[in-house]
Amino acid sequence: MPKNTIPLFGDDLPGKRLHDLLPGEINQRTLGYISKALYSGTVQVFEFDLQVHGKKRFYENRIMACGSEAVLSIIRDVTDRVEAEAAKEQLIRELRDALTKIKTLRGLIPICSSCKKIRDDKGYWNQLELYLQEHSEAEFSHGICDDCMKAWYPDYAKKSDR
Repeated sequence: MPKNTIPLFGDDLPGKRLHDLLPGEINQRTLGYISKALYSGTVQVFEFDLQVHGKKRFYENRIMACGSEAVLSIIRDVTDRVEAEAAKEQLIRELRDALTKIKTLRGLIPICSSCKKIRDDKGYWNQLELYLQEHSEAEFSHGICDDCMKAWYPDYAKKSDR
């Protein structure tokens, strides 16, 4: 007997019927799938979870008819796969959330060569800062460059040169 069957079902596994080993609701589902396998002759596959040694484990049960009165059932631990799929789905959700927050500027942006206002899709001229805030995640803090200081505030520019 494979060593990984013992921790789940114990040493008294040989001679037991499958539905005697599984708890209530899972047992009922298993019996339903056994009936389907016997009636249809097709392999039935379903997953369930169990608490094993205080941890939630996930299992896949494949049931195949062997004649008209017996079935072969293979139960595999698929916990690693289920957890990997859950992690992948979480990552996809996080990436989708991140994509919805990303705003990208693309294409030709009409800008006034004199005052640097930008024309929007509706034909209105907007300040550069307003346009960029509405179309990107950019935030602004304002300062004044040396050239503008000299042009607009010559008295202050002279004081700062000293």
